[in-house]
Amino acid sequence: YKAAMVGAGLTNMWSMYGTNDIPSVLIGYFGGIANKETLPLYMNRSAMTHIDNVTTPTLILHGANDDRVPVGQAQELFRGLKDRGKATDLVFYPREGHGINEYYHQQDRLARIHSWVTSHVTGEAAKPPTPRQGPRPILRPASRRRQSPPGRVRPIKTVWPRSSPSAAK
Repeated sequence: YKAAMVGAGLTNMWSMYGTNDIPSVLIGYFGGIANKETLPLYMNRSAMTHIDNVTTPTLILHGANDDRVPVGQAQELFRGLKDRGKATDLVFYPREGHGINEYYHQQDRLARIHSWVTSHVTGEAAKPPTPRQGPRPILRPASRRRQSPPGRVRPIKTVWPRSSPSAAK
């Protein structure tokens, strides 16, 4: 593959068991709680176990308030890829949980995916999409989600340094 995007990805099943809001799902899937007997199954099904095999540039997009797949999952994947010199970027969306619901965050997400895929598949910078004419689409009832005005929403970029310790060697 030439480009990939991960959104709320389960990357380490062992740590996911102890940090998410529904550990019973993993218990049922792996046939028991995380312990020395089930550890090989948990680890074999984890992306972090196979991270040395990754060659695809990976964009990671994650809700900053996700309890279903905690932000540590995204941070582990980002750190693992960055330390191995792989092309990667990590964006956290403030106020977002397991899904990206705010209108301007959705716009940002789609623009980032478009730019990431275009630049890695064609090797050229993506052209910004043409603004849609007409009224703004209704994505969620206003009572369910606060909509941030344009120009005020800035996704939280990763707090990790741009260069990794292994890259400095």
